Amino acid sequence: MLRIGLTGPTGSGKSTVTALMRRWGGVEILDADTIAHEVNNSPACAAAIAAAFPGTRLPDGTIDRPALAAAVFGEPMELKRLVGITFPLILAECEARMDAAEAAGCRACVLDAPTLFESEMFGYVGGAFTGANPQGKAGFFEAADGGTILLDEIGEIHTQIQAK
Repeated sequence: MLRIGLTGPTGSGKSTVTALMRRWGGVEILDADTIAHEVNNSPACAAAIAAAFPGTRLPDGTIDRPALAAAVFGEPMELKRLVGITFPLILAECEARMDAAEAAGCRACVLDAPTLFESEMFGYVGGAFTGANPQGKAGFFEAADGGTILLDEIGEIHTQIQAK
């Protein structure tokens, strides 16, 4: 089965492309934002977040989103820690759904992921997605001196990513 990552900013035509692909039949369309929302609201993810960020769990077991936002936004290391908890769970769910589409006989599976380019900027671990380097890949920021990208280094980044 062909696995396709579809990325681009709002208004770039992702919805048009996925609508056309649906008409072909045998194509599963996955929305990464929807999957991320489902995963982030799962009991396993909520427990992991609450363990890392005390005071962010509501009595019903869900995450107190304003409390979590207060704990991570404006705090780059805390945000990175949160992403480190959620991103692997989201990737695993995306991969599981792609595997299910393949098992169901789909010819292709499209992952509509507006922020897919961030894997280039921030890197990924080995096996994070189909076609990923088995050893993983350092992102531009990780490879940069002290996490800083200088203006002359921007020219080394693909032009479509530069605009972001």
